[in-house]
Amino acid sequence: IFNVVFVISLASRAWHRVHMRHMLAFLGARNVEFIDAIEGSAVQQQHPEQWQYRMYTDEIEHLTPAAGAIGCYLSHFKVHKTAHARDLQLYLVLEEDAVLLPHAALRFH
Repeated sequence: IFNVVFVISLASRAWHRVHMRHMLAFLGARNVEFIDAIEGSAVQQQHPEQWQYRMYTDEIEHLTPAAGAIGCYLSHFKVHKTAHARDLQLYLVLEEDAVLLPHAALRFH
């Protein structure tokens, strides 16, 4: 059983939060927390020099990081920092558009 189920969600997408809350409750998840996703485009515009050479891979030369990838990376990192600060041993991280099949309920009991 997970200590916490974190759901990364843009604060402006309230309907996603409602849907995820209902779906997770139906599956039996407890201790669900929503984490405000970080808008990558805002970060990229505020500090473009920090992202100019980050998130490159060896496989794809000259690939610049997309705003969505930056926001996704920072949002997941934010969740893991939160979990570490609270000394959580077992937690699940979902994004607001995750699709869980009915047998996922076995993981919440």
